[in-house]
This record gives sequence, structure tokens and C-alpha cells, in this order.
Amino acid sequence: LHTGARGYMKSHRAQRRMREAYFVGIVTPATKQLRKMLAEMAT
Repeated sequence: LHTGARGYMKSHRAQRRMREAYFVGIVTPATKQLRKMLAEMAT
């Protein structure tokens, strides 16, 4: 995010990338948990 003050604007592409990165960080644990639960159900 080396875009200076413009990077903080909601419509700037750096902000979009940051939101996408946060989303992946939030969703990943849930995906791992679901896979674990499915594996436990299969055994």
C-alpha cells in the first residue's frame, strides 16, 4: 500500500485489495473448520 494518502480513499484500488485480503483472512479459518468437521463425519 505504497500509494500515500490516496490509498486511504474508499474507492482507491489499494483499499479494494486490502478489503479482499481481510476477507480471505476471515473466511480461511471457517473453511478449515468445515473440512475438519466433514472429515470427522466421514470416520
